[in-house]
Amino acid sequence: SIRTIRNGIDRFGGLDFLLFDACMMQNIEVDYQLRGKSKAFIGSPAEVPGEGAPYNTVLRPMFQDDNYVQGIVGKYYDYYSTSYSYGILLSAVDGMNLESFASATRKYVQQYKQTLMDMDYTGVLDYFKFDTYYSVSEFPDYYDINGIMQKALSAEDYAAWKAEYDKVIICKANTDIWYSALMGKQYYSVDSHQYSGVSMHIPLKKYADVNAWFAGSYYDTDWAKAVWIADETE
Repeated sequence: SIRTIRNGIDRFGGLDFLLFDACMMQNIEVDYQLRGKSKAFIGSPAEVPGEGAPYNTVLRPMFQDDNYVQGIVGKYYDYYSTSYSYGILLSAVDGMNLESFASATRKYVQQYKQTLMDMDYTGVLDYFKFDTYYSVSEFPDYYDINGIMQKALSAEDYAAWKAEYDKVIICKANTDIWYSALMGKQYYSVDSHQYSGVSMHIPLKKYADVNAWFAGSYYDTDWAKAVWIADETE
């Protein structure tokens, strides 16, 4: 579990970076659960090709003194943008400033909570299409956090939230498409205006109707406690 990973990192006093070379790990819930334990979290909000990172080129920037995060993301991206057709979506998140970002996000989630729960998510960049493919997996939708806020918030509030978000994004990279084995073994395009490289869960009723786990376990995450659960004084 993510808490087990957090406890393991504690034994070593923290990390310079944590590379998730696995599918769908770059979501704000994971990053926030591990906040303060790594200077940077590197990963993909979507599926990564089965071959994973090209370690023959990614290892070198791991040992740089400066710009190692950008170097890792760049070498990973270069491999799949020039040599293979699968595509790759990547980002790096600042792991040391997520408390302030959660506080900023909480303001808008609480203000727009009903909108977030009721709005039509058609067109929002989604890294797993639950409505079509839930029968083959227990995954919910993996909506891009920027795509969500862009659609839900007023233009003024979105600009204010995006300014806070930009503070925690170190870098991002994406090909125009990525290949999904989970979603019908086909290619999906990336909306560059929405793409942030990080997903966020929305606790919609449709998930709980299929799997009760989503109704209870999500609200036990630190992100849900910090952002979604309303204070009685609010």
